[in-house]
Amino acid sequence: MISAKGAGPAFPEPPAVLELSEDSVSYIGSTKQASWLYRDHKPLGRADYAGASASGGRMGKVLHDEATASYFVEVDGKRWGPYAEASAPVFSANGRHWAFLAAKPTRAKERPFDTLIVNGRTAKLLPCGGCTLQVDDA
Repeated sequence: MISAKGAGPAFPEPPAVLELSEDSVSYIGSTKQASWLYRDHKPLGRADYAGASASGGRMGKVLHDEATASYFVEVDGKRWGPYAEASAPVFSANGRHWAFLAAKPTRAKERPFDTLIVNGRTAKLLPCGGCTLQVDDA
């Protein structure tokens, strides 16, 4: 990968998440041993997530606790959960707003999502399965 910040390390597969801004580049690169989060081609730490997203210099991720079969969502280092299921956070184009879908442990499998978190607050959501989420700048 080449940017105004120089060339990054070579990976066997393309980055899982790529976020470009006017002043930095962030991505998750994977080898057979581990996944790592890079910013401006410097490793920031391990990135073994169930899902991740980035925008405007912000990072969101889904973590799975195998011991409890629970999911947690982190946005910029702040954690929400536990949930029975969770989607990777999505960000508005300017990165100011974000949201994710989650499920309480009692949700039915055919409609797993029953919780919507927008900018850290719970919002109304009719239970859904196979649903998508978009966040705009407003």
